[in-house]
Amino acid sequence: PSPTHPQPETNMIYQLRVFTDYPGRVNAHIERFRDFTCRYLEKHGMKVIGCFTPVAEDQEGVKRDQVVFISAHESLQALQRAQESFANDPEVKAFVAASEKEEPIIKERMNWYLEATDFSPLK
Repeated sequence: PSPTHPQPETNMIYQLRVFTDYPGRVNAHIERFRDFTCRYLEKHGMKVIGCFTPVAEDQEGVKRDQVVFISAHESLQALQRAQESFANDPEVKAFVAASEKEEPIIKERMNWYLEATDFSPLK
């Protein structure tokens, strides 16, 4: 397997998402994850591994207005099905719209699909 062509039947597939939020909107983003998003991701088949914020900006490419999210999936196909289901859920659409009624939260998104190396403790 290669990083660009994982073999989903052998290892879990991890999704790493890095969100860069509009200035002053990280707390709203974290609140949305805490109060809604994580629960609905699980409802749609995504295993939430963690949600993180940077400790400091002195790391290359790191910004204080970022939120990092990791989820686990049994296969790439399972991840894609869960994403589609989550994106098409009317409750998700309504909650996101309500949480951004005053101003938007997310400015940019980066999305990676990953599989663990053969020596990784996390498989």
